[in-house]
Amino acid sequence: MNIHDLEILLAVSKEKSLRSAAESLNLTQSAISKKIKSIEKDLEVTLYNRNNRGITLTDEGREFLQYANRALDILKEGIHTVKLKHGHNKIIKVGVAPPLISMVEKFCHFFLSKQNTVEIVTSNSPNIIKKLHEGAFDYGLFGSHLTPGKLNAVRVHQQYFYLVGKRIFLKDFEKFNDLTLTFIRADFIKALSTLPMVLPQRGINVREIIDDMYDHELIQNPYVVAEADTLDLIEYFVKHQYGCAFVPQTKFNPLNDCLPTDDASTRLRIQSNSKNDLYRVPVDFLFPTRYVYFAQAPHIKEDIVTKVRLTYKHSYIKDNRLWKDLQNENIP
Repeated sequence: MNIHDLEILLAVSKEKSLRSAAESLNLTQSAISKKIKSIEKDLEVTLYNRNNRGITLTDEGREFLQYANRALDILKEGIHTVKLKHGHNKIIKVGVAPPLISMVEKFCHFFLSKQNTVEIVTSNSPNIIKKLHEGAFDYGLFGSHLTPGKLNAVRVHQQYFYLVGKRIFLKDFEKFNDLTLTFIRADFIKALSTLPMVLPQRGINVREIIDDMYDHELIQNPYVVAEADTLDLIEYFVKHQYGCAFVPQTKFNPLNDCLPTDDASTRLRIQSNSKNDLYRVPVDFLFPTRYVYFAQAPHIKEDIVTKVRLTYKHSYIKDNRLWKDLQNENIP
């Protein structure tokens, strides 16, 4: 029995599904099943109960997994210690939500050194939080409208949602400009329900937030013309007049959680660019308050989060990358 065998047993125990365990380990389901049968034969015990509702540990399985967990932790610690002692580079894994990839460089210097290398792994925000708790990621940069559990984390931005699109789609929204949000809300939502929309693919955290908004505002069948898995692709569709998109962008002052006064208005302020007929409509009143967090995993001993908090204490970080890209007239 080797480390890989222990990892398989722990993955099956955690996922309670051969299929999910196989996906998490990049193996086939049949390979996982054969390996478990082989281990059970060697131990001469049954480790798992199998039924239509999934797979669960037997009493013998629970007992053995306690030892397997300890053994795997000790082995991993030994490998890590020996590599560091003999000058091998440590790989720092950083999980980053795709829309935030341009911000990573602001944080790498906190943990990058001659003794390690950084591996950036893009994933959705809920999975990054999960991987941090599990120790699969060392650090994470992600968006969430919920406090990320017991993780050591700091807010570095506040995200706002904007409706972005060409004037041909948003010209009817001009009548809402500079009006009180509470006064126009019903008519605004009615107009919103008729727009052709480019949305993130299902499974992406921002898409779940958008779908929740549609459900809450009773927009049963939004007019979706395209789905995309990256902001760059959404940007392409918007530029080429396929439809409009909800774009999360960031503004935040970590010192006192206050926003600039021009963003705190109770009136709708529509921005436009006459050169390329692009409109940007603030729609944060339809969405829950969402923050960008920098977090570290529980196994990281050095308090990097506090260093980040102190470094950005007096700074005002602003990211309008996508809006600037959209305004660029050099459309490919």
